[in-house]
Amino acid sequence: MLPSFRPNDLVLCLKLKKYRMGSVVIVKNSDHGPILKRIKGITDSRLEISSENKEYSSETTKITYDLDDVIGKVLFNISKLNFFNFKL
Repeated sequence: MLPSFRPNDLVLCLKLKKYRMGSVVIVKNSDHGPILKRIKGITDSRLEISSENKEYSSETTKITYDLDDVIGKVLFNISKLNFFNFKL
């Protein structure tokens, strides 16, 4: 999910009853484990997700996910890179 999220960023997420298009969520993927993606569309109880990194094609965005697969909506993240290398 570069450029918004980097590997090893810490994220806080919350399980909700409803999700909105454009929200960033963590979803359970059977092949890759938990993945962080943006909601592209919602139909019935299925989510279509997208990646922010347009330079990388992800197979995880080619399928839809059940709402039960959502671990939670990302509320905020802390980049370890920015957190430990801040300037005053």
